[in-house]
Amino acid sequence: MKRVVITINRQYGSGGKTIGYMLAEKLGIPCYSREILQRASEESGINESMFNERDERLKRLPKFLLSTNVYSGELLPPESKEFTSDQNLFNYEAEIIKKYAAEGSCVLIGRCGNYVYGQQAVKVFLCGDK
Repeated sequence: MKRVVITINRQYGSGGKTIGYMLAEKLGIPCYSREILQRASEESGINESMFNERDERLKRLPKFLLSTNVYSGELLPPESKEFTSDQNLFNYEAEIIKKYAAEGSCVLIGRCGNYVYGQQAVKVFLCGDK
């Protein structure tokens, strides 16, 4: 099978995570969601809870503000006072998304994967009934 990267963004309650894992299983490829945060924590040395807190803060922002938080590519060193800033945490997550995609076919759930890797991926957005 040719390498394929599928990004899934979803609304709360749409079942997007379940669908993503089912799709990955059917295709025989890995699926990443919380694993992105775990690996970002491991590689950066920043406690995983800070990545989780950032995710929770982003869920409360208006959607138009989320689109301005696009990957800049710069990872700040630990001695920087902005090392644990939302932008740097996002940049670490983005680096992990790019690494997973470079490793081979995969399904990426959430974490703005469509912004980071969207131009080369199959993009899926799932929504649920209110």
